[in-house]
Amino acid sequence: MKRYILMLFLFFAGFKGYSQDFQLKNKSVTTSQNAEFPGGDDAFTKEFLKMIHAYIDLNKYAVNGQFVFVFDVNENGKISNLDVLPKVKNSEMFIEDMDFAIKKVKRNGSQP
Repeated sequence: MKRYILMLFLFFAGFKGYSQDFQLKNKSVTTSQNAEFPGGDDAFTKEFLKMIHAYIDLNKYAVNGQFVFVFDVNENGKISNLDVLPKVKNSEMFIEDMDFAIKKVKRNGSQP
């Protein structure tokens, strides 16, 4: 009988040794919010189009229709990771030119 009690004790004590305590090592949480431009989205679009027409020769691209510009704005208001959808002929050069134009947009008073 003592032998069975000892075996049960060791059996249950063994599970305690193999149990795992999971603690989250990195407790930081990254949040994001929409960037704001003085005057709103319409003012940004107007300024961006002004920069495109001022700095970019659109005749060297086959641009017809609407495009979606996807980009990130960091804490300092800098624009990065620009992508343009749908892809067009000479897409890489087109994205580089659009990146140049979008960086020319005056961000005075804008909030990242």
